[in-house]
Amino acid sequence: MMGLLLFVLSGCGGSAITQPQYIQRIVESSPVPGLVVGVEHLETVFWGVGVRNDTGEAVRLIWDESAYVSSDGTSSRLIRANTRVIDAGQAQPATPVPPGARISEAFTAEQWVEYARYAVTPQPADPNATARMYLVFDVKGQRVGWQGEVSFVRVQ
Repeated sequence: MMGLLLFVLSGCGGSAITQPQYIQRIVESSPVPGLVVGVEHLETVFWGVGVRNDTGEAVRLIWDESAYVSSDGTSSRLIRANTRVIDAGQAQPATPVPPGARISEAFTAEQWVEYARYAVTPQPADPNATARMYLVFDVKGQRVGWQGEVSFVRVQ
């Protein structure tokens, strides 16, 4: 009897339930004139952004006003990937992009900082719907928004 109990408690003989995995594809839908912006999914809860400033003016990426809107409409502020968990709720300094310069930065959604500790990728609320990414830039003292559409492609 004890052998049967140990067999059941250890989980032997059971099958693991795995979640479907998705690749995220981000396609620019609202560009910012004079800026070349590229966003890609890196891994788990992280994305990467590259910005080239062809405006001739200093530009800043305003993290505190940038957001990810999930496929169910839930919004989360974007923060730099190197932000400590304890500081996730704090204001994020803007990233300067001088004229003629390029920057690249890894980032995540504020609500997903805890997932990063465990290398877990949250599942899309509705994989058939698109999510949206909004990056806000300060160009000549004006707030200008870049938008990308995020689609989810299931990995076989």
